[in-house]
Amino acid sequence: MEETKYFTPDIEDLHFGYEAVFRNDLTGEYEPWTIRHVSPDFIYKLEDKRIQAPYLTKEQIEGEGWTFGGVTVGEYATDLDDGHFMFIKGDRCFSLHRNNNFDIYGKNDSHYVGPIKSINEFRQVLKLLNIK
Repeated sequence: MEETKYFTPDIEDLHFGYEAVFRNDLTGEYEPWTIRHVSPDFIYKLEDKRIQAPYLTKEQIEGEGWTFGGVTVGEYATDLDDGHFMFIKGDRCFSLHRNNNFDIYGKNDSHYVGPIKSINEFRQVLKLLNIK
């Protein structure tokens, strides 16, 4: 498992349905895992990095029904590196900036600007913004 593609989630972020990978004690390999219950021993599993979450990828975003709309460069951008990635789904769109900040407008003027580390947080933000 490449360390740069994964992070250790905070205990308060774990919930039913949280998607992560879990290190099998017998094989030492990481396997896909979805939390079906939360138990006190998760604290120890987090401390020794047996539970890891993959960082959000373009493929995961597209798997949620979003279409990659390309790179947009605003009028004040000096080059492509100042641009941001656009994703579109129905009448909604959002941008992912190079500094890993999302800019998402929901329904009823709700708005989120900030980082989203994994598919779990992405789904939670969309739910809070009432985007289906």
